[in-house]
Amino acid sequence: MKPQLLLAAFFACTINTQVLADDEHKRLQLTGKVIDGVNVSFVIAYQCRDVLGTTYYNAIRTYAEKAFQQIGLSPEMAAQRVNRLEKFIESEKKPGRKEDIEGCVWNISTVNHDLQTAQKNYIDFTQPRNP
Repeated sequence: MKPQLLLAAFFACTINTQVLADDEHKRLQLTGKVIDGVNVSFVIAYQCRDVLGTTYYNAIRTYAEKAFQQIGLSPEMAAQRVNRLEKFIESEKKPGRKEDIEGCVWNISTVNHDLQTAQKNYIDFTQPRNP
């Protein structure tokens, strides 16, 4: 085999491997942003459940489970993860309760917007593009 052809093949493999590693790194970053968004959203929903009501809290809980499923967890694993998060929040000495409905609505709206943006970025990156 000619040295130039062998060298070209080596560089093609190296570049392809680097692209795959970069893609995996980006996917992990985007997954982390979704997880962070779910965690913050759920904490705020927990803190505001007295003000906003348990119906809203349960809706955020369901949304959290679906977001975890979107990034690859099974429904059972997603439910377990949310259960562990809830138990962690409850185990804190002062999880804090929000009394101000305007503050709760503002915080939850902002956090949910950030979570939805993280989800969109994850989907855009992981879903194959149609030609």
